[in-house]
This record gives sequence, C-alpha cells and structure tokens, in this order.
Amino acid sequence: MTQPASGSLNLQRALMTQPLICVDSQASWADVVNALAASGADGGPPCLLVWETERLGGIITETDLLRQLSQTSAPEELRAKAIMSAPLISVTLEQLQEPGSVLALLRERRLSHLPVLDAQGRPLGYLTPQSLLQALDPGELYELTQVLQTQVSQLESEKIQWLEWQNRQLTHTLRLQNTALALGDSNLLEQVFQNKSAKEEALRSLAESEQRFRQLAANIEQVFYLTDIQTNQILYLGPQYEKIWQRSCASLYANPRSYLDALRPEDQPLALEAYQAQRQGRQTATEYRIRRPDGTERWILDRCFPVKDEGGQVYRVCGIAEDITERKALELQLSQEHRKREAIFQTVLDGIHLVDRGGNLVEASPSFYRMLGYPPHSPALQKITDWDMQYSQGQLRSRLQAFFNHDRALPYTFETHHLRADGSIFPVEISCQVMPWEDGAVLLCVSRDISERRQAQLQLQQLNQTLERQVQERTQALAKSEERWQVALAGSNDGIWDWDVENNTVFFSPRWKAMLGYGEAEIPGRVEEWIERVHPEDWPQVAARLQAHFNRETDFYSSEHRLRAKDG
Repeated sequence: MTQPASGSLNLQRALMTQPLICVDSQASWADVVNALAASGADGGPPCLLVWETERLGGIITETDLLRQLSQTSAPEELRAKAIMSAPLISVTLEQLQEPGSVLALLRERRLSHLPVLDAQGRPLGYLTPQSLLQALDPGELYELTQVLQTQVSQLESEKIQWLEWQNRQLTHTLRLQNTALALGDSNLLEQVFQNKSAKEEALRSLAESEQRFRQLAANIEQVFYLTDIQTNQILYLGPQYEKIWQRSCASLYANPRSYLDALRPEDQPLALEAYQAQRQGRQTATEYRIRRPDGTERWILDRCFPVKDEGGQVYRVCGIAEDITERKALELQLSQEHRKREAIFQTVLDGIHLVDRGGNLVEASPSFYRMLGYPPHSPALQKITDWDMQYSQGQLRSRLQAFFNHDRALPYTFETHHLRADGSIFPVEISCQVMPWEDGAVLLCVSRDISERRQAQLQLQQLNQTLERQVQERTQALAKSEERWQVALAGSNDGIWDWDVENNTVFFSPRWKAMLGYGEAEIPGRVEEWIERVHPEDWPQVAARLQAHFNRETDFYSSEHRLRAKDG
C-alpha cells in the first residue's frame, strides 16, 4: 500500500505569520472590529489574538463577530473577552505531525484558526484549512489527489481480497475446529484460536489504515475537486460539496456542467471566463454566488490550478472552492464602518488627524489640512513637529509616550499652538484618545481653532477692565459728592428729609430732627414719623400737594405746614 510522502506538505510553510495583532481582553466592540479589519488587510484570513493577564486567552475571527451580531441586541457593549472563542485550543511546533492529523484536529474541534506557540507559550502564527491547502503547489495538489485516489482504489481492492481470504480462512478454521473437537486434540484447538486472533488484528489494522487515508479528504472544510479538461469529467469531488451546495456529489459526477445551474445568472459569465483561462494554463480565483435548493444564497471563492502533462499541455485542473459568506457579511459591515468614518472625515469642521507613537502623521481629514492652509495630503505635513509650535521635540516625544501608555495624569484635552503654511501661529484646543489601527495603535486627535474664542476672551477681558476702571472712577466721584453733600448739610440751617417712595424709607437729617427737639437717633427712618407729626388742620393740603406731585402735575413738591415738636 502506497503511503503519502512525508515531505509533501511543509507545515512551516503553511504557518500564517503575517503581523499578529493582539487586543486586550477588555477591548471594546469598536476596537475589536477595527483591529480585525486591520488583521485581514494583507489578504489573509482576519484573526485577533486576545491577551488576558499576560497570556494568550483566546482568538477572535469573523465567525465570532457574526455570532455575537446574531445573538446580541447591543454588541457595542461587549468586550473582547465575551467575543473570543474559548477555551483556547493551540499546538506547538513539536506537536505538529502530518497534514491529516492537523486537518483532523481542525475538523473535530470545528476550528477555523489553530494558534501555534513556541516552547514559552508565545504565538508564532496560526494554521487554517486554507493555509494548509495553499501550502501545496499545483503539482503537489495533483500528486496528493492521485495518492488519495490510488489509496482508495487499493483499499477497495484489498478489502475485497481480504473478505475473500477471510471467507476461505473462516471455512478452513471451521473445518479445523470441527476436526479438533471430534479428535479432542487440544494443540489443534490452540492453533485455531491463534489464527483467529491474528486475523482479527490484521482486520483492525486494515480499518485503521483506511480511516487515515480517508481522513485528509473528509476533514477539509473546502470542496477539493479534480477535473479532466479534455472530457470535462469530474475525477474527484470532495464530500463538502453536498454540505455547501446542498446537492449530491453523484449529480455533479453525472452532469459536470450542472454546477452552472446553481450560479446566479449575473455570475455565470465570470465562471465561464475563469474556465477559459484555466484551459490556457492560467491560475484563477473567482468569487461568485450560488443559490441552493432551500432558496438561500452563499458566496463561493473558487481557486483553480491547471495541471500540465509532460508536453506542457493542460489536461487537468485542481480546484478548491470554499464558502466565504460569513467573510462577505463582515466585509460589508466593515465597509459600512469605513463609509461612516469617511463621512465624518469629509464633513467635520474640526481638524481630525491620527499620529503614531513616533509622531508621524498617519491620516488626516481635509478640514485639518484647510486649518493649516495646505491642500489635502500635502507632503509638507509628515510629523507632529511640522505644525505644533508650543512644545519642543523632546516634550512632544514624552507626551506621546504618556498618551500611548494611558497616563491618566496627563489631560486628554489641552491647548497648544499650530503653525500655518503662511507662517502665522494660531491657538488650538486638542482632544485626543488612543485607538487600535493597522500597526497596533494610533493617537486620534481632534483640533479646534480657538482664535475667535481667544479674541472674544481678550475683548471681554478688556471690557471688564474698562468697567472696573469706570466703577472705580464712579465710586470715587460719588465719594467726593457725598463729602460735598455732608459739608453742605453741616453748613446749612435747613432740615432736610428724603423719602424713598419705592422702599418706603425716609432720611431725616440731624438738623431736621434738632429743629423738632429730637436727638439724631430718636426718630427712625419711617414715613409715618413725619405724617404723624403734621398738624391735623394742615394735613389735607399737605396730602393734596403730595398727590399732585405724584401725578406729575408739579415739577417739585412744596408745602408750608406745622409739625409737632418733641415738647408738644
């Protein structure tokens, strides 16, 4: 029986080692979505590593996000720990053996990503069913398929031969057993049972071997197929076809072109164009949609690798078709998030800019460039030192480090000064926050030109100073006027009274009180004190004159009347 070559698949080559993006277990939903989008920016399958108390606690894939979207009404409230796949299943390089065992582990545990760790528990990368298959070049794919076909054929042939041999052995054993029983020969009976045990052990070995050979083909999530380009016949079709397409493998074997019937009409030209390219020896990767018998639609990524004969002619095509519906749904969500971000960038009046740990400008809104007097994406703005004029280069470096280290002692809203393209300097207010980005994290800064606010504050300060000066001058003038008034009162022989009608209080001068024989503290400031002292015969004309003055019939009040003195 032919065994697959041990070097046919290099697991080191299958290891996905693109920049691994890690998030904290307490990262927000928005941070996870942005980081997951960044992890798939280079075309690899998006995957995040979640750190929990300085160790790898789990992973987050597109499937995890979609599961939470379908199960949770408010996913934005979730943290990374609630989103990640747990418990973590991982392997070390030393534990990796042959492709079949790795694919079996992925299949049995329903894993789309398998982290690979070093001896200290640090992540080296991860394996996926796709990366395992992509690690094979077209020749190796074809060779593997040929090996599988040969093994399956040999197994079927060996099984038939084994059953025939088993039947002959069983017949022979029964004859020996009957003879031994009839003769009472114990040695012969022992030989019969030894032959039976050896037969059962060989049968178990055959079953285990068959299981290993079928394991690789049965435990692949994608549909692996092999076609004859000349006859258009399907030579091999993976069993996952029935799960994804919801159609039987037998139907496609019988009618290879029936797969076009499942494609959406607008996608059929893409598939036919790819088929013509394969006949010309070109590799293809086509995305199309299929409609299943139950009415649901699935997105398919179909990658094909032409196989050439010794004369360089294409005679077979190896293909791997996988269901990418979940990835497409996440791409749509991420695209919507991107459009929202672009809408904010394009319409916001404040200047938005992102800088990395080194102070390099990563991205900026058009309003930020306008604020500084530059056209969008001007090469003149590369580093934060190109526009910030308040802090030195060392101070800026220290502040950036503090921000990225989440130093709460540093205010996240502060004022500074920026430099315009024309050389003028103006004040700005900046609010900033660290957020995940493609290279790990950036500092999101929102700058607002506060020149008008500063001008208004200056004008208000100047007005306040003017008012304070006027109040001081007025107070001094009143003090002098009061002083003159007191001098006039002291030098006059007339008694003076002043009635505040609104508050119903009266000022009686010391001279007025003395004229009636009272001391300065003997008459309180009530109007009744004056009314009660008016002679009853004079009160009618006094009241009449007061009313006429209140009615604005006279310019001033004047009355001659008698007042009762202290002595009666």
